[in-house]
Amino acid sequence: TAFLDTLPPLTFPHQLGLATRAFEIVGSEMQHQQQGLRHQDVVLCRRVDLAAPNLRVPRIYAFVTQNRLLVRRLSERLPGNVLKVRADNPDYGTEEFALDQALEIWEVKAVFTTHLRPPSTTEERVTRLERQVEELLARLG
Repeated sequence: TAFLDTLPPLTFPHQLGLATRAFEIVGSEMQHQQQGLRHQDVVLCRRVDLAAPNLRVPRIYAFVTQNRLLVRRLSERLPGNVLKVRADNPDYGTEEFALDQALEIWEVKAVFTTHLRPPSTTEERVTRLERQVEELLARLG
């Protein structure tokens, strides 16, 4: 499609096959509480067969329409081949669209990110407790 032709190509160090495509995330719709897909993350996707789309709730898909690329989590399949999708960020809400509006559908399988977050307070506490237990065991034994 003309829209896809405007997207920049990405090169990966190994062959991914023809049924694989990468898209860059634009915006914060799929990020919530420092989790999820962030602005400028690159998602690696596998093509969904439009003739027999096996779409599963609550997986994330990239929907290519005539005018845009929409990356959303599938929340429900409604009667009449209508999809209800939602952003992970609750500020953006849900959206419904007819399956036949999608020129292509890609299931998100992986993400490449440059956003490396530090451990959470809980992770730090668990790590500290593990270290203390190891020290106690070393003293005992």
